[in-house]
Amino acid sequence: MPAVFACVTPHPPVIVPAVGRGRERDVQDTLDAFAQLRARLAEAEPDVLLFICPHGVVTRDRFHVLRGRLVGNLGRFGAREVAFNRAADEPLIDAILQEAEARGIRLDAVEEWEANDHSAWVPLHYLEPAAPSATVVMLSISFGSAEDHYALGRVVAEV
Repeated sequence: MPAVFACVTPHPPVIVPAVGRGRERDVQDTLDAFAQLRARLAEAEPDVLLFICPHGVVTRDRFHVLRGRLVGNLGRFGAREVAFNRAADEPLIDAILQEAEARGIRLDAVEEWEANDHSAWVPLHYLEPAAPSATVVMLSISFGSAEDHYALGRVVAEV
């Protein structure tokens, strides 16, 4: 399955209306950009949403991928009602894990994601409506080298 769409997004919780309570309008250009991304994502009709998160399950010497359901909310920021519950793409995740292991890349599966990971929840809040039936793959960064990150990126691209 080839990549059909890619983007890099900001993730400050204040841009979600339930958190910002009007302050999100101070960054209307960002909200407009998310609307454009959402429209382009909908046109791409993805089967899977893959997120690479800087605030997920992050450790010094390995990466992590969520094998269980993606469940969380913005309760830490006063908006528990902004909640997510998405199925993980288990066959794709298993293939990524298998290829990473074959290449000596330290990638561990976790059954739960960081419940307060706003680096996932904020983009998902804005992009989820464009792909309501897409499964998810959640990957973390690590404190490893740029070469380690590149190697994992190659695995994901090739799988």
